[in-house]
Amino acid sequence: MEPLPAGPGRPEGAPARLDEPLRATGANAAPVLSTSAVPAVRGRVLVIDDDALVGRSMGRLLQGAHEVTVLASPSEALARLERGERWDAILCDLMMPELSGMDVEERLVKLAPDVVPRIVYLTGGAFTDRARAFLASGRPCLEKPVEAQALRQRVAELVRRACG
Repeated sequence: MEPLPAGPGRPEGAPARLDEPLRATGANAAPVLSTSAVPAVRGRVLVIDDDALVGRSMGRLLQGAHEVTVLASPSEALARLERGERWDAILCDLMMPELSGMDVEERLVKLAPDVVPRIVYLTGGAFTDRARAFLASGRPCLEKPVEAQALRQRVAELVRRACG
């Protein structure tokens, strides 16, 4: 077996990384596809945030990889879930005036318990004792402002779990 030629960040003969495009070597070598050409799992994502600007921003960050629905009303989200609509990942603001993320989960436990493990809460701070206790119990959350890479990674994990 012939050693691999040097590549970006890889000395002569070192093994190739899975995410590195492989290059054909030798006169009879056939081209090999890079594993980065394999598309990730595309999922359905629901963003619930009363701040329309935040919701749209998250939607734009995720829409290239997923089908994204952004709702400013937690009541509308609950109604759609009650009618049987499902998403692979749900990003839910924790502190909203109409219904908090805690209220949403409380209702979903009765209405659609299968979706509760798909929720990640978004918080700019837990300002009440109830919210602090809710997050302290181990609920998954991301702090606002959310870093794009952390958001994409968390959503990808949820989608893989839901689809796999």
